[in-house]
Amino acid sequence: MPSPLYTELPVPEVVVEAICSLALCFGWFRFVVVALIGFYGIMRSVEPLVATREDVVLPSDMFSSCTGKLFVRINNPKTAKRGNARVQHGSVCSESVEAVVGPLHRTERLWPFSQSAYRRRFDKLLSLVGAAKNYYTPGGLRGGGAVRDFVINGDIANLMWKMRITSQSTLAYYLQEVVTEQSLLRLPDSSRDILKLLARIFPALRLVAIASLKAGCAKPLVQVLFSSE
Repeated sequence: MPSPLYTELPVPEVVVEAICSLALCFGWFRFVVVALIGFYGIMRSVEPLVATREDVVLPSDMFSSCTGKLFVRINNPKTAKRGNARVQHGSVCSESVEAVVGPLHRTERLWPFSQSAYRRRFDKLLSLVGAAKNYYTPGGLRGGGAVRDFVINGDIANLMWKMRITSQSTLAYYLQEVVTEQSLLRLPDSSRDILKLLARIFPALRLVAIASLKAGCAKPLVQVLFSSE
């Protein structure tokens, strides 16, 4: 019996880091921002796609020297219909988000294209690592983020607050199902090797992207890294 909380396969962190590495190489910085917010903010797939610049509270917006965390306001969340707050928020730790989002106009969306365009890019990146179409989906980012948080922290009450849900039994049922999910083992060996390599270089690529964006050079990283200039 599938959990009522999710139907998509949770996306592991190594997959998120791998596809974000590829996206940075292509210069898809907005894609990376939305994917990171969706995963680490444990958000429903549509929430970061419709968020605007003014929905994001960056450390620089508060004149704070703390660069570790930012907040994303979620307007008209799904759980508002169940008596919860009509405006909620999620928090994300990522300096790379600030580098991309900071310069945007306050009414500009984090993802300026359609939801289908985001899905096409998501599928494209997965195909490049050898994963079958629809094996992982953007809807699985929330589940993957939830599993990661539980494995690291083991605190269901805190996880419920981060996910903005009220049913502990539903979340517990879901975690019992998917914490031991071995989706990576069902991928070909070559795909797993590619994922591990791309995930390993993601921190370095992220630093290069941040530096290039701060320098006003929003080019695909393949051009930045291999430029003859």
